[in-house]
Amino acid sequence: YQLGRLSIVWSYLGLISRLKLNAKECWRPYTMKAMVLAAGVGSRLDPLTSCLPKPLVPVANFPVMEHLLNLLKSHGFTDVIANLHYLPECLVEYFGDGKKFGTNIQFRVEEKLSGDAGGVRYCRDFLEDGTFISFFQNN
Repeated sequence: YQLGRLSIVWSYLGLISRLKLNAKECWRPYTMKAMVLAAGVGSRLDPLTSCLPKPLVPVANFPVMEHLLNLLKSHGFTDVIANLHYLPECLVEYFGDGKKFGTNIQFRVEEKLSGDAGGVRYCRDFLEDGTFISFFQNN
């Protein structure tokens, strides 16, 4: 894969905003894709996650995953995939196809959790044709 100036980043939510990159300049003609690792149950956030998946937990009145999608969009990432496991229907209902957030979102539901690398492997057909960045949605 061609990585240019950016390595694959496993990061907290705020790190990408501190990176000095201009995706429109750096990545042409490559299509940049993003993967959001969002399959976890969120047991450490209980009781917040007893009836709400982690990506929908509100921070500053918006779900944490919405903040991440806005950040990705601002850096030129518009093709996004998220692996889901716990209450996936809530995320699909809220985000839909991503158009109202300016992105194209696909979801993959994992019946059995297989860890972080397993989540990426599960979405490899979406990711294998180019460079991608991966995020934990809750950090």
